[in-house]
Amino acid sequence: MTQCAAKSKQSGQRCKNKAVDGARVCRIHGGATPRGADSPNLKHGRYSPYLKASMQSKLTENQDDNPLDLLPELEIQRALLGEYLERFKVAPSMTAFDIDYLMGWSAEIGKSVERIVKMKNDTALTKAEVQFLAARVVELVGKYIVDPDKQQAFITELFAGVPSLSTGAMG
Repeated sequence: MTQCAAKSKQSGQRCKNKAVDGARVCRIHGGATPRGADSPNLKHGRYSPYLKASMQSKLTENQDDNPLDLLPELEIQRALLGEYLERFKVAPSMTAFDIDYLMGWSAEIGKSVERIVKMKNDTALTKAEVQFLAARVVELVGKYIVDPDKQQAFITELFAGVPSLSTGAMG
């Protein structure tokens, strides 16, 4: 065992106690304090340097270059919630604080889902808009491509990946 690395504020001398295994300081200076998921004060651990390797890999895996895409953030929230719940499999039953905290956290996840749905709905075209655009494309193809065979080939190829429009748009 090594000597505790903590120093006295008054004298500046090092603590004479032995450091706790796996820590730099003794039990008096926090060497035995639970860290990460073992800590009773852990909220979610999103920014904790003591995250388990499994959580660290999930965070790394869900990092995205697009900050406006909230799906990776939602996955992280769900993973952290699952990790938080894991501690109650071996620990004593939930306290009122834990239940309130989980309810609040669940509400936050619900808000994230609502934001994602709203963003998708705000940026997505409606079925009517897609049908209008498909009809307009067919109309413009008829105006600018004279050969009927080329018109049909263009329209068929354009709508080949959209089964619901492939027959209706050419009608």
